[in-house]
Amino acid sequence: MRFFQYEIRLETYGGLDTGTIEAVDLADAKRLLRVKYLQAVLPPGTVIAETGDPQKQDADQKSDRLRGILVVLSSHHRWQRGEDDGRRADLSGLDLRGLKLGKVDLSDADLSGIDLTGADLCRATLRNAKLSEAILAGARLDGADLRMADLTDADLRMASLIDTRLEKADLWRANLLGATISPKALHAALGCCLPKKPGRAAVRKKPAKKAPKKALRKSRKA
Repeated sequence: MRFFQYEIRLETYGGLDTGTIEAVDLADAKRLLRVKYLQAVLPPGTVIAETGDPQKQDADQKSDRLRGILVVLSSHHRWQRGEDDGRRADLSGLDLRGLKLGKVDLSDADLSGIDLTGADLCRATLRNAKLSEAILAGARLDGADLRMADLTDADLRMASLIDTRLEKADLWRANLLGATISPKALHAALGCCLPKKPGRAAVRKKPAKKAPKKALRKSRKA
């Protein structure tokens, strides 16, 4: 099966209508359009052009992005080791929605304005990374290291931050609406301490009262 994009103008449908249709060939696509719109003949100006599988195209785009990220990560790791051919990672402004980037090390990287909506960043190392104005809505950051990260104006709505390290992270104007975050992690980011639970005072048992000596003597005589 092949995929065709079409553009058809019909007054009964409020003017121009567009979409994608799956067909064996161009003739079959025209036939399916006539059936869909109940037309004996397609109106003048109808445009039908073959295109690729949208799902396959999306998968190919994700693969290309992952390959590009792997190249950037490799160069970034060399930069961290102080090698001459290494370069600090700059992924600012990129669209990386839904990608799985768990356990990656992007410490000190420039990720400002990046779109990581719904991405998996569990146990990723993002220490001292620049994430200002980053979109992390619905992202999974469980167990990630975000110590000293710049998260100013970041979008963290509905994100999961369970066991995330946030010591000295900058959360100025960050949106945490609906995010799952432990009080310990939030207090660490804000630089304050959780109140200590009050300890239970030791209860001293009162010594058992000894029976008077006179009472003991009477009981022995009896």
